[in-house]
Amino acid sequence: MTKRSEAIELLAHGQKVTDVCKSLSVSRSCVYKWMGSNDFIDEVTVKRYEYLSSLSNRLVAVSSDAVDYLGGIIRGDKHDRDAGLRVRACGIVLSKVMDLVQLIDLDRRISELERMAKR
Repeated sequence: MTKRSEAIELLAHGQKVTDVCKSLSVSRSCVYKWMGSNDFIDEVTVKRYEYLSSLSNRLVAVSSDAVDYLGGIIRGDKHDRDAGLRVRACGIVLSKVMDLVQLIDLDRRISELERMAKR
């Protein structure tokens, strides 16, 4: 993998330019030169969407576990010392999934408006 490709991955995963430079032992001017290219920015954007999609899929998978755990508590199947902590964690996960659902819906609506505007 080239340093340019590694920079794309690191930036897509949210690394700061300074950290990318240190990780790859390249100058800031080198990274900024890459960032001046539309192709580079497009590649970072694609990788970022892939990364966020992967995180979203993981969050959805964990939300299923959260619902199962909460269901067990409601039914009285779950009895452990850390139940309060786990319930709070489940609440956070489910809240983030709802945020994700709203973002996906917003993205869908914006895409539809953009398509309509191009007609």
